[in-house]
Amino acid sequence: MEDPLRDLESVVRRVGTRVYAVPRAAPPLSELKVVHPGWWLGTIKSARGGESRLEPSHALALGLRAAMAKQQFNAAADSPEILAYLRGEALPWDWGEGWTLVGVDGYPLGWGRVSQGWLKNAYPRGLRWR
Repeated sequence: MEDPLRDLESVVRRVGTRVYAVPRAAPPLSELKVVHPGWWLGTIKSARGGESRLEPSHALALGLRAAMAKQQFNAAADSPEILAYLRGEALPWDWGEGWTLVGVDGYPLGWGRVSQGWLKNAYPRGLRWR
């Protein structure tokens, strides 16, 4: 007997520099123009020394639970840190390096990248408060 959940499984596919999770049961999309052929996980960026790294997408952040991220920062909706994050500001940071999932009251909000004691804002520019 076939597993009914098999259709919900995804495969990871690279389209150009973008990486997607595409449902295994999705029809072929090669002849169609689509914006995103699945759940956009991130973009492959060139790094120093010829290596590549995956920069996580905002769509990935919104689809995760805080416990799924290796490193996260969670605060109350009215906290000064969250308000600064929503304005696109960097936050002082004294633990951990790398990508951090920023959350509000337990819900994901977006990414920040920790480097040299700062959580650099990766919240999409079009969503930032002015």
